[in-house]
Amino acid sequence: MILGKNNGNNELGRLARDKSIKPAGKANGAESLMVNESDDILQLAGQVQALRNEAVTQTLAVCQPEVREIFSRKINDSQRIERVLDQLLEVAFDETALTLFKTLCRHYWFIDPHAATEYVRFYREMWDEESLERKPTVSGEL
Repeated sequence: MILGKNNGNNELGRLARDKSIKPAGKANGAESLMVNESDDILQLAGQVQALRNEAVTQTLAVCQPEVREIFSRKINDSQRIERVLDQLLEVAFDETALTLFKTLCRHYWFIDPHAATEYVRFYREMWDEESLERKPTVSGEL
């Protein structure tokens, strides 16, 4: 089963409607369909989570050594730093990736404060929309 906006049957909507069906006593076809669709959704959710975990693992494998080198060599190359920030931003839902992203943003602040501020804004738009409703701090804190 494929879930998506362009799926004519709109599987999520159909599942929501099926969940409202109350089986009368014995198991019927609708209840069986609900269980099968619920299992399909749980399986899809597991696959999505596995893909997210793999993305984090691969990104950190590339970015952690890159960030170490940027710090150890005191690299100020904006393009290189932004490439790493872009990669980390994609997986900043993960605590380790977010910590690395914040650390590199703080370093970048001393090179290009405007660009570093933009990366903080990008993070908030992608992963922390609630913070956009709060007043920004003077320190530029994430």
